[in-house]
Amino acid sequence: MGEDPNAEPSTTAGMMKAMAKVSDGTNVIGESVKTFSMTEGKNKKGDVYVSAGDMPGALAALKAHVEEARAKAKPGKKQDMWNFKTSPHAEMGKTLDDSFVAFLMWARTGSQDDDDDDVGSEGSINVSKAFRRLESYADWMEDSAEDLASSPLTYNSVKDALGAYCMLATHDSKDRLVWWIDLGMIDVPKVKATPVADSLRCFVWFAHAVMYDKKAQEAGMCFCEAIGQKLGFWAMMTLVPMKLSMKLDRLTIGVLPIKMKLLLLVDPPNWMNILMKVFGVFLSKKMKQRIALAKKGELHLVTEAFGTECIPKGFSECNGTLEGNPGIALYIGV
Repeated sequence: MGEDPNAEPSTTAGMMKAMAKVSDGTNVIGESVKTFSMTEGKNKKGDVYVSAGDMPGALAALKAHVEEARAKAKPGKKQDMWNFKTSPHAEMGKTLDDSFVAFLMWARTGSQDDDDDDVGSEGSINVSKAFRRLESYADWMEDSAEDLASSPLTYNSVKDALGAYCMLATHDSKDRLVWWIDLGMIDVPKVKATPVADSLRCFVWFAHAVMYDKKAQEAGMCFCEAIGQKLGFWAMMTLVPMKLSMKLDRLTIGVLPIKMKLLLLVDPPNWMNILMKVFGVFLSKKMKQRIALAKKGELHLVTEAFGTECIPKGFSECNGTLEGNPGIALYIGV
């Protein structure tokens, strides 16, 4: 007898078949590998560096890169994306310069916060690297223009979707921003009933709140996702369309200008362990070191990673005490 096609995958081969079944025509492995490869970016020969103490100079240099790209681009999307018309900076009380600074902070080299193996001049900002990240961001945002520009991207426009996903943001004991998602708290029926455009808009809004967070710019960001047993493989993989899932992964991991320090998966079911083995073949050594699992009997690892006082109340079974959503509180009501 063959393997039950509706059973949760229990082997690597079964996982590959299952991923193909839920892919909806998306190359899940290929897209995921590309996304994770974008996490840190690269310093390249000939890149332009400016002293980390000269943010105005770095900002001027980045703007010069943007204007040069705009002048060279053909009319249409490749030129329009440099207008950043889909950026919610104004709705969040920020300027386009604030966005640019986030990319420059991400591109610092030679500091204790920098993880690149091929760092450039110590204590500097790789403006060229910041521009390459900014270009990916501008392209992603322009690709989403139809959904993002349909109405102003404000908290009020996304709060219903945010409530369905129950996403939280706090700062840990190391001042890193932690993006929390507890699948046990998600309103599954409401998420499934949420239009794709509304889901995309709420994640984009949340991502920008993270992007403008000063502590996140300085110390980086962590993802902590509690999986548990509420959603099985098929339910989780079909919670949102796979195309949207891959697009949001690209935004949060491959485009957002905040350094990802840790991806911690809490109470992972067996199929998640198999999935991580599949992806592990394609991930860099550095990326593997940033992914950790905290099994049900190892929830102390969450406390050790972030500090009990920094864990949201009710998150998984971690005995967190923090109430509210302090990481994005500044932008609620803006």
